[in-house]
Amino acid sequence: MKIQENIFKLQNFHFLALLSLLIFGVYFNSLNSSWHFDDVNNILENKNIHLTEINAASLSKTFYHWDYETLYRPVACLSFALNWYVGRDIVTGYHLVNIIFHIITACFLYLVILSLLGSPRLSSKYPDTTVRQYIAFSATVLWALHPIQTQAVTYIVQRMTILAAMFSIIGIYVYLKARLNQGKMKWLSYLSILVIYLLAFGSKENAILLLGSLLLIEFIFLQKISTENAYNNRLIYLTFGLLIGVAGYLVLSLFHFDISSLFHGYESRFFSLTERLLTEPRILVFYLSQIFYPVTDRFSIEHDIVISTSLFQPWTTFGAISLIAALLLFSVFCFKKYPILAFSIIFFFYNHIIESTIFPLELVFEHRNYLPSFFLFFPFMAGIKNITSRFAQSKQPGSYFIPISLVFLLVVLILSLGTYTRNLAWLTEKSLMTDAIDKAPNKSRPYHGLASYLLRKEQAIDEALFFYNLSLQKQGERKSDNRYQTLLEISKIYVIFKNDYKSAIQFYKQAIEVKPETLVPRMDLAISLIATGQLDDALEQIDIMLAKRGVDYKLQKHETITRAYLLNLQALIFLKQNKTDMALNACREALQYESEQKITLPNLGFALSKTKEYIKAENYLQKSLSLEPSKNLFIYFLLLENSINADYFEKTNEYSTYIIENFPLKSVFSTLKLLEGDSVFQPVDPYLLRQAIMKQLNIIGNTVN
Repeated sequence: MKIQENIFKLQNFHFLALLSLLIFGVYFNSLNSSWHFDDVNNILENKNIHLTEINAASLSKTFYHWDYETLYRPVACLSFALNWYVGRDIVTGYHLVNIIFHIITACFLYLVILSLLGSPRLSSKYPDTTVRQYIAFSATVLWALHPIQTQAVTYIVQRMTILAAMFSIIGIYVYLKARLNQGKMKWLSYLSILVIYLLAFGSKENAILLLGSLLLIEFIFLQKISTENAYNNRLIYLTFGLLIGVAGYLVLSLFHFDISSLFHGYESRFFSLTERLLTEPRILVFYLSQIFYPVTDRFSIEHDIVISTSLFQPWTTFGAISLIAALLLFSVFCFKKYPILAFSIIFFFYNHIIESTIFPLELVFEHRNYLPSFFLFFPFMAGIKNITSRFAQSKQPGSYFIPISLVFLLVVLILSLGTYTRNLAWLTEKSLMTDAIDKAPNKSRPYHGLASYLLRKEQAIDEALFFYNLSLQKQGERKSDNRYQTLLEISKIYVIFKNDYKSAIQFYKQAIEVKPETLVPRMDLAISLIATGQLDDALEQIDIMLAKRGVDYKLQKHETITRAYLLNLQALIFLKQNKTDMALNACREALQYESEQKITLPNLGFALSKTKEYIKAENYLQKSLSLEPSKNLFIYFLLLENSINADYFEKTNEYSTYIIENFPLKSVFSTLKLLEGDSVFQPVDPYLLRQAIMKQLNIIGNTVN
């Protein structure tokens, strides 16, 4: 008996090792795939996870979202932080960890299926442990190598999905071991499940469904356990269920999880709650078709899904609802006769409840199938075993083995090639966006993504503008976000790359129309209006912003623009309008905010210089220099002009010499050229400055000669 047990363990080791090698081999070409979409917000721009030292304070900071107020998937974020600590933003380490977690998940899926085959409901039907191993291995291989999993594994940020699934399957395994083994330490197993449950939920919220999955397994597979101790088993299970429920409540409270707030998201969507409920059955059927008809062309980061507006618009809506209802009814009424099939069907639809029903999430994402699809291949491989058992009773029992094995190997090869090919699409932002445009030409996000890539990586300005404009013509996932971001990007192109403030102003105004409550475009619009000399219009925009917000307000995720910044911008306009007293008042009010003194002091110094208070002006400008991490050429221009106007000849020579000796002359004269026209700088006299610098250059030249 001991020998058989050791052989069984050794065979399991071989199966798990082979499974790991297959997965790594298929995903090896994803190790250098670039960052995409939410990777940027959650990792590259999330300062909380940029771990530089290991201590309690740094680690606990990773648990929070960028606003430092709410917990956000702390387990997954901690894993990203540890990745950052080891390799910063090098993608290979992140992909390697994702693949390892995928391997661990697959290994525990194998062990869970093996345990289910040894459960009271199935053990008599599958008494041969070797048969159980082959069923478990083949079902797991088909799941693990399937191309639909690439979005979870290769898309770095979807480690959240992998970890939630990994801890869920570990929890199921621990529960099965506790229920199938009549040891005295069951309570320890149940306690560990609570910890696993918290880890799963801390990775992604849909792991809260783990309790229901355990109930489903208990009901379908484990009801025959220890009938002589049925009361004790039920008591243990009830206690376990209550503890899980309490843990879930505490977790929801800890995360400040307000379910009602989720429904506010429909205000910004193109679909209503009713339309989403009508559309999702078609999407679930689509997911199933992808799983059982895994043609590579059917997988994409973006899918162009027609929204269902009624049961028969489109007509497939009623068909999808009917099919799902039929599958669920079959599972409910036939679970005793076909427990594996019933379980896999119910498990799939049950684990789509959160992401594919009432909440206003995006309609379709392939990674949502990672956990729900765990057991979809289980009934097929068990069914093949049942068919082959009948062949085994024929005159040629081995005749079926070779063709079935060849078919299985062919399926594995097709899935592996599909996954390998999908990983190629994820290699760069350009390849992923191009792939998405081919498959969902009516969606705006791929065009926006491709334009962003062309602008950032290839500096293809006109081509980026072309795709941004195409994005404006397509449908986004939200009513405003996609269009709003695209308008901002187009505006920035005109400002930064084309120096065309007039065109930028038109797009900033459109962005304000889309989101009048936000201040990003209004701020940029004000600066563009200053640059084009439309000072009164710029003041109007600043007055609107000052009236809308208090002392401080958030501008973007990692930026804060203060009231002081607005006051400084206001002061700059007053200086350009020669309203020196009003500029001084704005600067003095802004001076209250120490964090903005680096901006305020130069403005205040320049304003004082205009009122001929040259000594005070010099003091403020010198103080501003002490706040600069590196010497600021423009402040030296202000000091030079102040000394010229004050007739401080020694100071004039000193500042001119300093500028000549410490800044590249090409940079000095190009900056002076820039200051000749309207700009967002203080209205200095570039001709006066150039004359002083040229004079000092001649003096230095004569001295050398």
